[in-house]
Amino acid sequence: MRDSRSPGRRPRRRGLAVGAVAAGLVLAVPASWAAANAALSDINSGSVEMQPTKATVKKLADDKVKYSPATKAAQGADKAAKPTRFEVTRGRLDPRMTAGQVELTGGFTLEGAKGHKVTFSGLKSDLSKSTTTAVMDGKKAGKRIPLFTYSAKDFKIKPSLKSLQVDAIKLRLTKDAADALNKQLGTSLKQGEEFAGATGRANLL
Repeated sequence: MRDSRSPGRRPRRRGLAVGAVAAGLVLAVPASWAAANAALSDINSGSVEMQPTKATVKKLADDKVKYSPATKAAQGADKAAKPTRFEVTRGRLDPRMTAGQVELTGGFTLEGAKGHKVTFSGLKSDLSKSTTTAVMDGKKAGKRIPLFTYSAKDFKIKPSLKSLQVDAIKLRLTKDAADALNKQLGTSLKQGEEFAGATGRANLL
């Protein structure tokens, strides 16, 4: 007589049950990820215009440091008084501007009295961290550092069907950026002070 507890039956059922649970977990991961990212929209095109504050312009002039855009966006002798334009290369964001990432082309240069220059380019903004990083091309060429911080609470957002206009962006210097500029150019910049104001526009897919 065959033993009803012969090997192969219960282990098989147990294996099927475990496999079903594992498959369920695997399927659940992308589902939860999709739900968490459902509010993010891809950016088709866009731009950001940044203008140093009057206080920044005066402080740089007192420190004998010149500001200029790394692009041809601003013309004229007083380049710090004109907006510097950055084009959006790619990014994703939510309508409240509290999540997502935005990458920009362009940059700006600060030049000291002795001709030493520091350029910031390749700006990347992480909206969830309220921080913009940039590649600093100075004595430590190619080093990416935190450049600006900002608060979404300051933003004035004007949404439309397929675009976002954002005004009142206050860009404040990080400790890394202030320390680097003070050391390399002899400026008197401070962490947390508003370096520039900015506006942005994003056309969404």
